[in-house]
Amino acid sequence: MADASQTQQKPEPSLIVLADILSADPEMPISGERSVDCSVLWRHYSTARDAAELAGDGEMAAVYNLLGGVCTMGLQAGEPLKPFTPLMAWAAGSTPTPLTYRGK
Repeated sequence: MADASQTQQKPEPSLIVLADILSADPEMPISGERSVDCSVLWRHYSTARDAAELAGDGEMAAVYNLLGGVCTMGLQAGEPLKPFTPLMAWAAGSTPTPLTYRGK
């Protein structure tokens, strides 16, 4: 029989507001880096998200999840109606786009 910790489901992240972003200190996970690219940013924000989840801070985890996702989006400046696209796409899926986070 599975214990309670194995049957618990992750709660859906709450709506992220500006106050959540400011309280999460978006610069903290990357402050030790002198130079970063999208991959490094994503890795640091994913690590910060995991730490926030372990600490039980769902709002901070949601902010770091969103920041990490933004680091995996491509920008098409010439497409004003759809400026953000997946940075990478495979047959089975792609990296996030803004629609991935709509309603979360």
